[in-house]
This record gives sequence, structure tokens and C-alpha cells, in this order.
Amino acid sequence: MGYTSANDISAHKWQKHGGGGQWIKGKNFDGFCPLVPNLVTADEISNPQHHKVRRLLNGKLMQDSNTATMIFMDPLINSTIAA
Repeated sequence: MGYTSANDISAHKWQKHGGGGQWIKGKNFDGFCPLVPNLVTADEISNPQHHKVRRLLNGKLMQDSNTATMIFMDPLINSTIAA
């Protein structure tokens, strides 16, 4: 098993007004989950629940955090995907 990165994009205005408050409906547009073309094996990441995450937009830092602040943690995500 390994890890990759994805950008979970949401259309917040659509979620609030067009989606009836359903957050998942604002994530279902073409191109809303781009993936990087890389895979890192699990043995290369010592602690996936404390891994730095940065997001840049046109070279400007927009987000600087880590996986410890994720809403859904790694074991839950993996068990959901495997089910």
C-alpha cells in the first residue's frame, strides 16, 4: 500500500444554494479531484497522521498545515475505501 495526493475541491456557493446543504453535491463536477502522478510506498512515510501539507496557487502559499488536522483520519479512510 502507498500514498498519493489529491486536491479535494468544493464549489461552496453551489453546496449552500444549489445543493440544498448537501456538501457532497458540491464535489461532483468534472476535474474536482485532481491527483498527482506519484505514489509513495507506506514504508517511506513514518507517521501518515502527522505529515506536512502545503497548497500553492500560482506560486502563492494558500495552505500550510498537516494531516493531523484532517476531518477523517487515515485508518477510517483506508477502511472505507477497502470496504
